[in-house]
Amino acid sequence: MKAAFSLCAWDTGPLTISGFGSCQNGLWTHKSDIDVTAVFEEKLRENPYDLIVECRKVLRPKSFMQDIQYIPTPLMPILKYVDYKTALHVDFNVNNSLGVINSNLIFTYT
Repeated sequence: MKAAFSLCAWDTGPLTISGFGSCQNGLWTHKSDIDVTAVFEEKLRENPYDLIVECRKVLRPKSFMQDIQYIPTPLMPILKYVDYKTALHVDFNVNNSLGVINSNLIFTYT
């Protein structure tokens, strides 16, 4: 996924891709999805709805994604997709540093 952003036309700046939620905190089950966030260090104050639309343009042509859906939820817009190779369901969002921090805290205390 990070390679896709390195090839895109817009300058992403420093980028970190992290898992969070149950896949990261150890509470994952076989029915869980995988939560992933891309943290764009130079775009933390930008509108997440605009960023996720740009991400969809970059990621949509990639062969590892199928059944891509844009969900403009009130708190954090997400792209839902199914990973082609693993058939795992993925929820992708942007700049959700707090989700990563919270997942690490839950992992530490469980």
